[in-house]
Amino acid sequence: MNADAPTVYIGIVTYKSAGLITACITSLRKQRGVRFNITVLDNNSSDSIARVIKHFGNTVTFIQSTVNLGFGGGHNTILRSLPLRDRDYYMALNPDALPEPDCIAKLVSAIQKHAAAWVTGKLYKDMHKKIIYSVGHALQRDGYAFNIGYGTIDRGQYDMPREVFGAPGAAVLYRGSMIHALSVKGNFFDPNLFMYYEDIDIDWRAHLYGLHCWYEPTAIVKHPGGQFPRLLEAEVLANRFLSILKNAFIGDLIFYNLPRMCLHIVLRVIITPEVGVKILQKLFRVTPRILF
Repeated sequence: MNADAPTVYIGIVTYKSAGLITACITSLRKQRGVRFNITVLDNNSSDSIARVIKHFGNTVTFIQSTVNLGFGGGHNTILRSLPLRDRDYYMALNPDALPEPDCIAKLVSAIQKHAAAWVTGKLYKDMHKKIIYSVGHALQRDGYAFNIGYGTIDRGQYDMPREVFGAPGAAVLYRGSMIHALSVKGNFFDPNLFMYYEDIDIDWRAHLYGLHCWYEPTAIVKHPGGQFPRLLEAEVLANRFLSILKNAFIGDLIFYNLPRMCLHIVLRVIITPEVGVKILQKLFRVTPRILF
């Protein structure tokens, strides 16, 4: 392979993922047609992941954080450790994601062919039953984003490559140039979000910057995923509202988004006070940082 060819830097952020990481890295070592580099950052877990990673020798770079940096903070730390050039790529990958052997090569081919800034493949919750996890992100006017096709059976309805709003952070390939263009103070992902909605915030910011995302159906990844814990419901909702405040067009924000957000929060405080109060606490704490 050409010594000057682009490198795909793969970043995996873990938390209590020792039971998952071996299968993930094994699937990566089967990748064909690309030059890649794997870095795993662990968010101060109490499991045996350091010993598990050691078995892979110098083929995997391991970073042990002494604090939980969250999803975005973990990837930001990995990115700052890499000699990432504009022509290189960064793949954010969840520890439970298992790419097919030619997945990354197909993502690289698609991102180059369609002049996209970031790209996603077809993610399955269940490969045997052909149950889809995501074929890309879509965004509604109210700021609610969702995984297209989630929970449906794949009958070929998503076999057409196309532009999508964005890509799930569970398995997404970004251009190095996109990362450099969107990073603020050395952070690509917004560290204020900590966990959940960071990938959607990136989608939105990238579109405002004039960039485009592509969906490549032949790049297959198994990603069982799961529902977010109920204890983190306030975190998810607060992050959605923060992303709206950052990225919505001013007219939509004033006349459409803010009234809906306020109504939602009032109802939360009345119906589920604990969640409503936590949402308000995060909004009051973080909003000044992201807006000013």
